[in-house]
Amino acid sequence: MKTCRQIFLSKPARILFGLILSLLAFYFAFRSLTLQELVAVFSDMKWSWVAISLVLLAGHHLVKVIRWHGLIDSHARGISFRPLYASLMISQMINLVVPARAGDITRIQQIGTMGPGRSFILITLLLEKVFDMVAFGVLFVALLISITLPQWIQNTGILFLLLSGFLFTSLVVIFRYRAPIFEWILRISHKFPLRYRDMMIEKYQTMVSALTIVENGKVISLALFWTAVTWLMSILTNYCLLLAMDLHLSWTAPLFILVGLQAGISIPSVPMKIGIFEYVCVLVLGFYGIDQATGVSYGILLHLLVMVPILGAGLYYLILSDRVFRPRTGTKTTM
Repeated sequence: MKTCRQIFLSKPARILFGLILSLLAFYFAFRSLTLQELVAVFSDMKWSWVAISLVLLAGHHLVKVIRWHGLIDSHARGISFRPLYASLMISQMINLVVPARAGDITRIQQIGTMGPGRSFILITLLLEKVFDMVAFGVLFVALLISITLPQWIQNTGILFLLLSGFLFTSLVVIFRYRAPIFEWILRISHKFPLRYRDMMIEKYQTMVSALTIVENGKVISLALFWTAVTWLMSILTNYCLLLAMDLHLSWTAPLFILVGLQAGISIPSVPMKIGIFEYVCVLVLGFYGIDQATGVSYGILLHLLVMVPILGAGLYYLILSDRVFRPRTGTKTTM
């Protein structure tokens, strides 16, 4: 008989929890609103600012690919820009509709099998996560210093800081003590069949080799620079949408929207974060005295701008995946 803990942590339970959470968020975001109120907000929209936001979002994705390309190209030259962009779009599309960041697995598989190896690509993705978590931490601390944040964002932000610290420390420990860890792996590998032993050793060596990226000051500096650019473009996107609704708020508002959404969408919910996304916008803009109809309209518009291009580009490249992701001739794919 399953224990209560096993039941609550099971996949059906997580899906049910996410569904209930999204339904509650949807209810609180849209309660007492009428269609006429939403139409009135959209009818007064300044669409030129919306167009600028869309351009910034497109640039955001391109800059993320530039950052990833720099990390990969430092050790595995020859991967062109197009498959990296296609893989990012496909993975983000999958992350929208499938829980547990399943899209990241597709990036590892698609690009890893083109030559660099899946373990190497895994390390580049982990480094991306570290850079983004550091950026989130910096922005969160800036908000914390500037305004009195609500308790819900304070708790989530502190949790993110702890997770980023843990991930960064883990990578440092693996790299700093790579020789003792390798000896330990050699000792325990003798308990496994030969093919598994060789696979464990090869995977570890590939991962450690990939971690030497952190010794390349130029590569890391450029990655940090592009990370700052991606987050700045996200903030500017939020700011332009505020201007599209003729909302002239404090400089902290677009920053708070970004941090709030990053915290909110990390909570398990239904695919595409329907309800959660809009409710977070209502909460954040409500903090600045903005009414519910405007907050929901802002959330709907931002959600569509983020979601629709990713779904379109991801589906397009998924259909063309056989042409885009071709292993380079003369390369050996490793884990």
